[in-house]
Amino acid sequence: MKLSKKETEVLEFLLGKKAQAVEMAKALKIQKPNLSAYLKKLKKYGLIEISEGGKRVIIPNDSVSFGMMEARGKFPSLKLVDILPGNTPFLLSFILDKKRFRLRELDLPPMSAKRILKKLRSIGIVYMPTKGNYELRGEAHPVAAFCRELLRRMYTAEAIHELKKITYAKFSFNSAKELEAIFETDRKTESKKYWPTAYSVFHKYGIKLMLAGKYYYSNKKPKIEGVVIHTLALGTDARTLIYVSAFMVKNKFDHSKLLKRRQHFDVSREFIEKLIGFVESKEGFPSWKEVEEVAHGI
Repeated sequence: MKLSKKETEVLEFLLGKKAQAVEMAKALKIQKPNLSAYLKKLKKYGLIEISEGGKRVIIPNDSVSFGMMEARGKFPSLKLVDILPGNTPFLLSFILDKKRFRLRELDLPPMSAKRILKKLRSIGIVYMPTKGNYELRGEAHPVAAFCRELLRRMYTAEAIHELKKITYAKFSFNSAKELEAIFETDRKTESKKYWPTAYSVFHKYGIKLMLAGKYYYSNKKPKIEGVVIHTLALGTDARTLIYVSAFMVKNKFDHSKLLKRRQHFDVSREFIEKLIGFVESKEGFPSWKEVEEVAHGI
């Protein structure tokens, strides 16, 4: 789910104002059929609203306009086209919480990563304190936060379009090229774009439990280790650890894959290591007897 340069230019034109499609097509020198396609996509992603038969366009609740206004605090000449097209917002979201990072930490082709970083350095968003080390400038944190929030809005809007209703959403920004999300709904849905995960698929792996009217979906088809991480992302209380441990006992897989997974939803490596240690040693907390009872359906 990425925005093109042209789509970003359309959004830029609409910042803080309403405009007619005819006016936009003329000002941006875009053919009407192409403009209609751009507007349709921006609406689907929850970035604009179209009213009056499509003749007028408005940014919903001014959230994008206000967000960009705050992001421009120390960068008054900053444009959406500088930070939103392609992989750029994903990269900025990824480095938001990092003190310092190196090129090899980015899961992007080296040439693409270098091109984006060169652009961000030229406008003062990122700098290189020492050779090979990059850092997000302190004053640029609102810019990266704006990108992260916009991605949340876009992914949520598309999920609502497909799943109809969402009661909770959890996002992982541990990648510089994509976002992974978990959506909770109160209804079961068949979708070609979202896959059941976490507790919603435990029964397929031999673990019986009551779903209590909640269903979980991911925008990425989860492998078995993904199901574990998604469940932990929803909570790490004792009951959850019992179910996850039982899941791991019942289904044999390489536990080290949990540590190798890039998208971990802020579940720390230390926590995952302790979980693996508990399952493999059968010692510690929670009670191993309870784990076996769940694993064997007692």
